[in-house]
Amino acid sequence: MLGLLWIRPALALNPKLTFNDYVLGNWSTEQGLPQISILSITQDRDGFLWVGTQNGITRFDGNHFVNYESTPDGTKLTLIQAAWADQTGHVWFGSTRGLFREQRGQFKHLGGPAVYAITGNAKGQPVLATAMGVQVWKDGKEVPIKGFKGAFYSVLFDQSGLWAGGMGQVCRQFNGSTRCLQVPTNSTPRRITSLARRNGHLWLGTSSGLMLLQGHAITQTGLPKALLHTEISSLLQDRDGNLWIGTLTAIYRVLPDGRFKRIVDNAQLSHSWIDSLFEDRHGNLWLGSHTQGLFRASNGWARRYGQRQGLLDPFIWSIIKGPGQSLLIGTNSNVSKMQDGHFKVLVPGQKLPNSSVYTLYRDSIGRLWIGTHYGVALYVHGKVSIPAQFKPLSKWQINQIIEWPHGTIWFGTQGGLFRFRDNTLSRYGASASAGNGASQIRSIYPLGPDRLLLGTENGVRLFVHGTITTPTWATSLHNRSITDIGMLQPGTIMFATMASGIGLVRDNHLHRLGTTQGLPNNNVWTFNILGKNVYFSSIAGVWRIPVVDLLGTLSQPDLRLRSEVLINAQDVVDGIYRGRCCNGSGGGRSLVNGQLIWYPSVSGLVALDTQAIPIQRNPAPPIIQGLQHDKRWYTHGKKLKLPLGYRDINIHYTVPTLSPWQAIEFRNKLGNYESTWKLTGNRRQVWYTKLPPGHYTFEVEARSGNGHWSAPAKLEFWIRPYWYELVSVRLLAILLLLLAAWGFLYLRSRHQLRMQHRLQKLINERTAELTRVNERLHQANLALTEESLSDELTGLGNRRLLSVDLPKLIQNQTLCLILIDLDHFKRINDRYGHNVGDVVLREVAELMIELKQPKDLVLRWGGEEFLIILPDRDIKQGMAFGEQLRRKVRQHHFDDPSLQDIQVTCSVGCSSWPVLDGMNKHDLSAAIELADLAMYRVKSEGRDGCIGMVTGPAATPESLVELGSRIEALITSGVLRWLHTADFDFNQASAKES
Repeated sequence: MLGLLWIRPALALNPKLTFNDYVLGNWSTEQGLPQISILSITQDRDGFLWVGTQNGITRFDGNHFVNYESTPDGTKLTLIQAAWADQTGHVWFGSTRGLFREQRGQFKHLGGPAVYAITGNAKGQPVLATAMGVQVWKDGKEVPIKGFKGAFYSVLFDQSGLWAGGMGQVCRQFNGSTRCLQVPTNSTPRRITSLARRNGHLWLGTSSGLMLLQGHAITQTGLPKALLHTEISSLLQDRDGNLWIGTLTAIYRVLPDGRFKRIVDNAQLSHSWIDSLFEDRHGNLWLGSHTQGLFRASNGWARRYGQRQGLLDPFIWSIIKGPGQSLLIGTNSNVSKMQDGHFKVLVPGQKLPNSSVYTLYRDSIGRLWIGTHYGVALYVHGKVSIPAQFKPLSKWQINQIIEWPHGTIWFGTQGGLFRFRDNTLSRYGASASAGNGASQIRSIYPLGPDRLLLGTENGVRLFVHGTITTPTWATSLHNRSITDIGMLQPGTIMFATMASGIGLVRDNHLHRLGTTQGLPNNNVWTFNILGKNVYFSSIAGVWRIPVVDLLGTLSQPDLRLRSEVLINAQDVVDGIYRGRCCNGSGGGRSLVNGQLIWYPSVSGLVALDTQAIPIQRNPAPPIIQGLQHDKRWYTHGKKLKLPLGYRDINIHYTVPTLSPWQAIEFRNKLGNYESTWKLTGNRRQVWYTKLPPGHYTFEVEARSGNGHWSAPAKLEFWIRPYWYELVSVRLLAILLLLLAAWGFLYLRSRHQLRMQHRLQKLINERTAELTRVNERLHQANLALTEESLSDELTGLGNRRLLSVDLPKLIQNQTLCLILIDLDHFKRINDRYGHNVGDVVLREVAELMIELKQPKDLVLRWGGEEFLIILPDRDIKQGMAFGEQLRRKVRQHHFDDPSLQDIQVTCSVGCSSWPVLDGMNKHDLSAAIELADLAMYRVKSEGRDGCIGMVTGPAATPESLVELGSRIEALITSGVLRWLHTADFDFNQASAKES
C-alpha cells in the first residue's frame, strides 16, 4: 500500500539527472544511528527501513530511529552483515554469530554459522550465504543446499536460478543441478562480495575488482581500469536500469546505455566507502557508508547550473528572459548569458558602473537595462553605454527597473524613485534622506497611468502624478521592508516582506499572513503565480501555497494555509543535505519560463520543475507502535488491561515516510475522554496524564500534505479502578454520609435551641456597648479616610484623592495637567539604595509644593511619576510652570551626601482640559493620556525637557481613540499637535504650533 502514496513518472532514480541533482540525505549517530558503519539495509512489508551496523540494528520510519542492541537472551546484535525482509512480517539478519529473526520488534537468535548475505527464493524462504555453504531456512531450521561447498559471501535469486559467490568461485543452481566456475586470479583468490544481474549478464563484485560473466566466461573486458583491481563492496541494479557500484574510494553508476559514470560532483560522498546499497519501494537509493553513516538519494525537482556549465561567478543576483531561448544572468561580477545549458560572459563587469549586477530588464524594443550596485548601463546591439542623463543614478543601488507605459522607464533605487521619459530623468522622493527607509524603493507595481505602488524599506507607498503618499491600509506596515508586489487576482493585491510574511489587500483592507497562519518562514523575497499555486522564495528556500487558500483567508482569517516546502535552503536539516537557495535582488529574483521557475542563488542558478513535483496521495493507516504505562511497554494486543498504577500513558505511532518529499500530518482522539480530533502535526507520540478508570479507544489518522485523512489505527485499553473507585463502594459511602449528616443536623438543631436563649441575652447586653463602639469607629474612619488619600512617603495626594476632588475640579473652566517623571530613577535606587531614592522623591515633592498655588492639586501618581493639576490656567501657563519645575529639579542639590556628585533631571508632559468640545467633561483620562504621550516624547528625545500635546483643527471625538498606536499619523493629519517650550514667548499671550 505504501507504494501507492505517490503518483510519479517512475519509481526509480532518473538516469538523466546528475547525482548532484538528486536530493541527498545523510544520517549519523547525531541523528540516532547506533553506529556509523552501515553493513546492510532492507525494507519490511510495513515500509520501515532496517539497517544493520557494526554495533546494533536500527529501524527507521523516515523520522526516528529505534535501536536494538541485543536479543532478550542477551545475544549482542553486532556486525550485522546481511538483512532481508519476507512478506510474512519477519526481518532476517545475518552476522558472525549466525542468523537472527525479528517480528514486531522482538528478536530471536537462531544460531548457525556466520551469515554474510540473505535473499529469498521462489517460495519466499530465506536463502543464506554462510561460512558453511548456502542454506535455506525451512521447517524452523537451516537446511544446506547441495552443491555449494565452502564459504559463500553473496547470493542472488532470479529467473535464471540461484547464484552464489564464494572464495574464487561463482556457483549457479538451476532445476536441481549446481555448476561452479572459477574466477580468474593473479596471486590470491578473489572473494565474491556481491552479485547483480544486468542485461542478461551476471556482474561480480570481488575483493580485487569488478568482473562480468558473459555466457560461460568470466571477464573484465570493457570495464573501466579504475574498477579492475579495487575492492567492490556492493552492487545494485535499480528498477530504472542503473547499476550502482560501491567501492572503498568511490561510487560508480552504469547508465542504461552502458556508460560508466563516477560520482565526483558530491563532496559529501567522496571517499565514503559504500558497504551496502538498497533501493526502496519509492525508488530511493540508500547507501550504507563504512565511515559516514546512512545516505539516501532521491529524485528531485530542482536542478542547478553553475561553474560546471561554465558560469564564471556563481554568485547570482538576477535573472531575466533573453533573446530566443536564452537567459540573461546578473552576477556579482558580470552579465552572463545561458544558452542550451551553458554560460558565457555577455558584459564584463569592468564595462559597467559597478560589477555587481543587481537587476536586469529588457524593454519593449529589446534594449537591456543593467542596474548595478552603483548606477545603470544600457546594452544595445552588443555595445555598453552609460548615457550622461543617468549620472544622478551613479551613487545609488538600483533595485528594480520596469517600463510603464511604453517608452517610460522607472527605476527603484536606494535613493528614491526615478523616471526616464522623453530623454529626461526625473527624481521623486528626493526630499527623503538616503537613510530613510521610505526613499529606498525595493519593488514597483504599476496600477495605471502615472500611478504606481512602491515597496520600500519602510512600508508601502502610493505614487500618483508625482506625489508619494502612504495608503490608508498601509499605515501598519511602518518599518516593514517590502520586497515584492503583485496581483493575486483582479481586485486583490499581494505583497511580500523581508521579515513579516505576506499581505493581501482587497477593498482597501489589509490582511497579513505569517508563520502563525502556516507560512514556513516570515522572510519572503518574491512570489510567482503558476497554475493553481503561488510559489514563494526566501533565504530559507522555496514553498508553494494554493491560490484558493490565500483567497480563503480573506473570508476565513483563521484558515490554516497549506504550505508545501519544495526546496529547503539549509545545509543540513534533519540529516538532509540541502543546496543554498534563494537570494537575488529587485525584479530579477525569479523567472517563470514555461513550467520552470528559475531562482538566483549564491552557488548558481536553481531551476524548479513544477511538473516533476509528485502528487501526494493518502498514506496507509498509521501503525501504533506501543503504549507505555507505569514504566512498562505494551507493543501488541487488541484490548490491553493495564494494571493498577499511575494513570499516565504514552502512545507511540508512525507512518513510514522514507521519501524526503513525503510530508505526513497526524491527528488523534481518545474515545471516552475526548470528543474531537486533535491535530498533532508531524509529532508521533501523545501523552495523557491522570486518566480516570474506564475503557478507552485511541484512534490516530494520517494524511500526506493536505490530502484526505487515512483510515484510523485503533488501540483499545482499559484502566482498572482502585477499590475506592468502584460504584458499589461509592454508593455505600454516599449512604453513610447521608446518615451521618442527618444525625449531625438533628444534634445540631437541639444544641441551637439551647443556645438561642443564651444568645438573645448576650445580644441585648452587647447592643448598648456596640452603640458606643460604633461612635468611636466613626471617628477612626474619618482619620483613616484622610490618611488613605495621601502618599505616606511624600505627603502628597494620591490617585484616590483625584477621584474625590474630581467633581470640584471640573467646575473650573479650564485645567492644565502636568505629568512629571524622574529620569533614570532606577539607576539611583540600584546604585545608592531605596533609602536614598526616597530622599530624592521627598525633596522633589517639596519643590512642587513650593511652586504650587493654594488651589493647585499635586499628586504622587505612582513610583517616580507625579501629576499636577492647575485650575483655570491654559497650556502656555501650564508649560511655563512645568519648565520652571524642571529647572528647579535640575538645579537642586539634595541633602543626602550620596547625591552630591549626580544631577537629577525630569521629563515633563503637559496637556489641557477639556481636550475637545463635545467630549465627556466629567473625564480627565483623555487629557492625562495626552500629557503621558508628551512626557514619553521627551523621553524619546533624550529626557530633561518639557513638551505639550493638544488637539489640532482636524480633531474629532472619534479620532482620539487608541492614540498610542497611530500617533504619528494623527500628528500628520492635524488631529494632534506637539508644543515645545521653544515655541512660546512667555511674555506674549499666544503660542505657535510645532
